[in-house]
Amino acid sequence: MKTALAILSSRESPQRLGGNVRAALASLQQAGGMAVLYVVVNGNPALAEAMVRELRTVVPPGGVRLMLYEVLMADKAAAWNQALHDIMAPAELTVFVDGYAQLRGPAIGTLHACAAATPQALAVSGVPYSGWSARRLAADMRVNGGIHGNLYALKAATVEALRAMGFRLPLGIYRTDPTLGAALSFGLGLSAPREWRPAERMALADAALWTIPRFRWWTWKAWAGYRLRRDRQAQGWLENAAVRHSYQFKQRDFADLPATARELVGRWIDEDPQALSVLDSRKDMALAWRRLSVDRDWSSAAIPAKLLFSAG
Repeated sequence: MKTALAILSSRESPQRLGGNVRAALASLQQAGGMAVLYVVVNGNPALAEAMVRELRTVVPPGGVRLMLYEVLMADKAAAWNQALHDIMAPAELTVFVDGYAQLRGPAIGTLHACAAATPQALAVSGVPYSGWSARRLAADMRVNGGIHGNLYALKAATVEALRAMGFRLPLGIYRTDPTLGAALSFGLGLSAPREWRPAERMALADAALWTIPRFRWWTWKAWAGYRLRRDRQAQGWLENAAVRHSYQFKQRDFADLPATARELVGRWIDEDPQALSVLDSRKDMALAWRRLSVDRDWSSAAIPAKLLFSAG
């Protein structure tokens, strides 16, 4: 199969997600070849049920299969883990798209062309062209490399290695894509030496490949979401420090990540003498660790995803 594409969604409206599904199907059709589009809804039974009705109105193009799965756990890492290990079939490129991102027609074809032109790379990442921070993020990626969660693709050998080693993102982690990107940047054991080379190991498909909704600054919902993301930035900093400590300083195996973000950061705090000084000196970090330390039931993450709809 040429392309396996997963749209991970949790909070989109059925109408917006349906439009993004149609755009992804059109991009797959333009790229050509056999493909499967997986719509993976996590932690939102109402959206999953509504998408069954929405997708019944969609006719996949020839050679493309459309499948809808529900993951009970309301967590992006849980959805990504199940998509990679349990849902998606092997393909030349395994593509991940955020639920609120709408692909442009050339997107999938551009990812394939970039992957073919960069045989040394383990993955291909899109570059943001829309959104209030797009210009800053794009400039940083062009200089330092990296992966962008709205749209990226893993090559077949990369997916095979991730599955074989049992790589799973810690549940509850905020920095899902940078954590995967860190493992890729160090080579994932597929590229030697074990050195930080993000620009070499994650090729950039530098074109306007998707759009995201405009930030509606005049609405309470938009600002509430913005404040939540800002508050979680501190948790993300702790997670980045913990991943760097594990991969760079401890030289652990790439799949040696604890089951939850709480355990990941807790291990770093236990092992790194400087960690406590960070928490003591940064109020936002201390608050993030306090929030992260609250008990949470992760048992539903082990429940297999449920196939709700299939067509094509």
